[in-house]
Amino acid sequence: MADQGPQLSHEQAKAALTDAIAEFEKPENKARVEAALAQAEKAAEEQANGDPAAKEMIMGMQRLMVLLPLVSEIGAAGLATHGFTGSNAVMQAVAQVSQYKDADPEIAEGIAYLQGQLQGVSCK
Repeated sequence: MADQGPQLSHEQAKAALTDAIAEFEKPENKARVEAALAQAEKAAEEQANGDPAAKEMIMGMQRLMVLLPLVSEIGAAGLATHGFTGSNAVMQAVAQVSQYKDADPEIAEGIAYLQGQLQGVSCK
């Protein structure tokens, strides 16, 4: 069975989420995400040949290809101290933290923020 990462209490989950979000708020990481989005936008523009529907579809694929590894890398930097490591650190942490989202609006907001990062949308 795949490693699920550490089991977190409610407070540990909140701290892990806060630390992951703090990584995205660093100016250098914001710049990296913005550059990745610009790269994805440019690639979509070039490949779509002026077709707006094609551009939107290509942009979605570009976001996945460009943002997923970047978001995983940035988020993992804030999660390592909480026991989440490796390429699946963010996914493992979100799975652990999500168990508290219905009871804690801050956690729900933080998860939405991370999901927004994956989609190239700032939610905070």
